[in-house]
Amino acid sequence: MTLLEMLQGQDGSHLEETGGLEPAIAPLERFIAPPHLDGRTGTHRCRTGCQIPADNDVAAIHWWTSQASNNESTARSRRSAAEKLLNWACFSRRKAVSSFDESDFAAFARFLAHPEPADMWIGTHQLRESMTWKPFTRPLTGHSRDLVLRHVSALVRWLSSQRYAELRFLYGKRATDDGHATIAVRGATRLGQRPEPLSISEWHWVRRLLDAAYPAVDLAVQRAVVELLYYGDLYVEEVAGLELRDCEPPNRFAPGWSIRVPSRSMEGGGRTVFAPPPLSDTLQRWVSKLEMPRNGYVTLRIRACTQSLLDADGPTLARKARQVLRLAAGLALERSDVPNGLRLRDRTLTSFRGAFEAHQRPRPVNRNAIDLTGRFMDFGLRLDDRRPPRWDWSRAAHLWTEDKVANS
Repeated sequence: MTLLEMLQGQDGSHLEETGGLEPAIAPLERFIAPPHLDGRTGTHRCRTGCQIPADNDVAAIHWWTSQASNNESTARSRRSAAEKLLNWACFSRRKAVSSFDESDFAAFARFLAHPEPADMWIGTHQLRESMTWKPFTRPLTGHSRDLVLRHVSALVRWLSSQRYAELRFLYGKRATDDGHATIAVRGATRLGQRPEPLSISEWHWVRRLLDAAYPAVDLAVQRAVVELLYYGDLYVEEVAGLELRDCEPPNRFAPGWSIRVPSRSMEGGGRTVFAPPPLSDTLQRWVSKLEMPRNGYVTLRIRACTQSLLDADGPTLARKARQVLRLAAGLALERSDVPNGLRLRDRTLTSFRGAFEAHQRPRPVNRNAIDLTGRFMDFGLRLDDRRPPRWDWSRAAHLWTEDKVANS
C-alpha cells in the first residue's frame, strides 16, 4: 500500500473532505493532517468546557498563533514553532499533538537539533506558497532551539487554559531552576552558572516571613519545603519524591533527624542529609503529625512507610516556595529594606542551593546574636568551635544567627 493510499483510506473519503489535497509537509495555513491524526479524538482532549471554536489541533493552534498573539512578530515566531511541531507530530511521530505526552515533547526537542532525514525536513528559503517549502533551513541549536521550545511550552499552557487539551510540557529558565522541567536545554544566551545564593540578610527576611505567616506549630507545607530547599540543599523534585521512610529519627550516630535522598547516587542507596536543628524540628513535628508514635518509638514504623512526606508534586511545591519568596520580598519592602526586597523579588528557587553552605562558613561567634531558629537555645558552644561535623549540628547555633537583625 502506498503512502497516499494509507492516508486517504480505502474509499478515498479523506481526500474528498480535504478537496482532493494530499496530506503532506506544509505551512500552517495549508496544513492538512492525515486521517485520525487531526486531534479530534486526541488522548488528552478535554471533553467539556472548551473555550475556543476549534475541534481539531490545526484549528486550535491556528487560533493560538493568530488570535492570541500580541503582535505580528510574535505571531510569526509562534507560527514557525507550531509548524515544526505539527509536521513532525503527524509525519514522523504519527501522533496527534493533543495525544502527546512528556516523552513525545522530549523527542521533539532532540529532533530540532537533528531533523532527519535531512532531505525531508531541511531546504532552502522558499515562499510559503511553494510546494517545495520545508520547516527548516538548518538544524536548530542554542538560542534558536530554545526559542522554539519556549513557544511550544507556551502553546501547551494555553491549550490547557482554554480547556482544549490537558498536556504537560514544562520548559524554561524558571522550570529548569526549580527542578521540574520536562527537559533542560541550555540556549546560547544562557550561562551555565548557578545563580548567586541568597545572602544572609535575604534569608533573614525569609525566616521572618515564615515565622509570621507559617509558624512552626501550624505545620504549613510552605515552611517545610523552604527549609528542605535551604537547609537540606535539595531540588524541588527531590523534595516531592521524599517518603516518610526516608526520614531517620535521632539516634546514637546523629543527634538530629536525617534524610535519605534515594534519587542521589552514592554507593549504597542515596545521599544522607543531616538536618540542622531548624529543619530537624520541622521534620519531628511533621512526622509526629503523620505518625502517631506508640510508646515514643517511631523508627521501626516509619521505615516501612511509603507515604509521601509532603503529599504534593514538584510544580505545587515550587509554587508554594516561590510564594514565600514573593511575600518575603514584600515584607522587606514594607519595612524599608529596598535592596533586599528587590533582590528577593527576582529570586528563583535555585538561589536556595548552596545558601546554607555559604552562610555556615566560619565566622566569629557572637553569643548576643538572635537565634533565627526561634528556639533561643544555647547549644553548648565553645569559643573555638567554628564548624561542627555535618552529623552534629547541635553545636552550631551561631551558623544561622546574625547580630544585626536582633533589633529589627
